[in-house]
Amino acid sequence: MREEILGFLKELNPNADFAGSSNYVEEGLLDSLQVLELIDFLCDKCGVTIEPEDIDPDNFATIDAIMDFIGKKS
Repeated sequence: MREEILGFLKELNPNADFAGSSNYVEEGLLDSLQVLELIDFLCDKCGVTIEPEDIDPDNFATIDAIMDFIGKKS
């Protein structure tokens, strides 16, 4: 799943260095619309329900944060 998510992130922003980033949102690798697209992708691929209160930039800051978040939601 990790590689699928990283692949999707690269589709959202092909020029971004997600591996070298410590915070995708703060560093401008993902904008708010792209975070929403990521949330939609995660709901579809991981079968999780993401509530409005879950939409915290910290949950989508790095691949590790995303994986931890999905683990908690599963």
